[in-house]
Amino acid sequence: MLHEILICDLNGVDVTLTETEKGFVMTISGNFAVPPEGTHLDNAGASLMPKAVINTMRSYMDREAAVGGYRAADEHKDQLDAVYQKLSDGFGGHKTSYAISGGGADAFAKLFYSVPISAGDNIITSQNEYCSNYLAYLHRAERCGFEVRIAPFNDDGQIDLDILESLIDDRTRLVSLSHNTATSGVVLPAREIGRLCKQHDILYLLDATQTVGHLELDFADIGCDMATGTARKWLRGPRGLGFMYLAEAARERIRPAMIYNQSADWLGANAFSLRSDARVLESWERSCGNQLGLGAALNVYQSNGPAEIERSLFARGKYLRDNIADMKSMELVDPGAASSAIVTCNVKALEAADAKKRLAEEGFHVNVAVKAQSLIDFEKRGIESALRISPHYYTSMSELDSLLTRLEDMTK
Repeated sequence: MLHEILICDLNGVDVTLTETEKGFVMTISGNFAVPPEGTHLDNAGASLMPKAVINTMRSYMDREAAVGGYRAADEHKDQLDAVYQKLSDGFGGHKTSYAISGGGADAFAKLFYSVPISAGDNIITSQNEYCSNYLAYLHRAERCGFEVRIAPFNDDGQIDLDILESLIDDRTRLVSLSHNTATSGVVLPAREIGRLCKQHDILYLLDATQTVGHLELDFADIGCDMATGTARKWLRGPRGLGFMYLAEAARERIRPAMIYNQSADWLGANAFSLRSDARVLESWERSCGNQLGLGAALNVYQSNGPAEIERSLFARGKYLRDNIADMKSMELVDPGAASSAIVTCNVKALEAADAKKRLAEEGFHVNVAVKAQSLIDFEKRGIESALRISPHYYTSMSELDSLLTRLEDMTK
């Protein structure tokens, strides 16, 4: 029997401590603008936005409807500029190290295609790299003639750092990795990889779209030269907006693959001068309402406490894995090294897509991880697809117990 205690923090956020067999687990209030329909367990796809984010975006859009986009943006200039400082406060580095993008994949492409790589060079990625990133590697390698090297995982499903280092040579131009992909709960040891890259003086690009708002992060401390994040996942911001981090020390080592009107000063018919901060990669045109929504999401993130959020999410991941591993009707797909709140599993008697549909009919909304999203890793592990369950801090432990009961009953 679960025992729940309701408490309240100094910011007025409802917090529930649930006593389980393995100790207490915290649930933070979702503060939703509208009541959720069912139990939302696809936060690795897109989280439910809190009331503060919705209200901020609605207020801005009302103003834009009244006075037009340019005037509304001018009126909100200070609030829009403040988002860069909020990113710095949340994830380290200086505010000049951040730029806004159209999403995590957009941020990744702008950074990756700006790294100088020539024929005969090589880049290093990992066994479970996400499809969008890996396709960019193949696309550019086909044109430029460089080699893509893959650092494999050990038997526990974690990257082998010794093999990773052995892949580095004097033609290695980039180490590019997903911190935590959408297809398992394995979190790569980003700091240790950062130390290796610094030791060998190699640029390091970290795709943090699944760890921003999920783990407590400091990109400067991790040691990555570049990183990407998105608003719509664990940060609980709007869809269609992301950001990129570009450390000051790395700015002279990249060559922007494309520039926009705000990327440079136009000096004459044959002359221009690039700006010196990360916004050299930023497009002028974007959704200002979404940018303000990201700022509001960052406020919520900070008020709830990054360290507390990480503990809450990892506890949910562990609770699900521990219970699913004990169920005869279920197969845990996550490798042994999995630790985050992204949990992959299968109902033994059902295809993942069929299980997802049946769960949705019962009000539990999960997703499916398919081989095309992480081809190399899934092929090596003999996996075609898996249920992906990704709870957030607003998912109560009683909701997880209800899900587990439904999974156990599904094959009866």
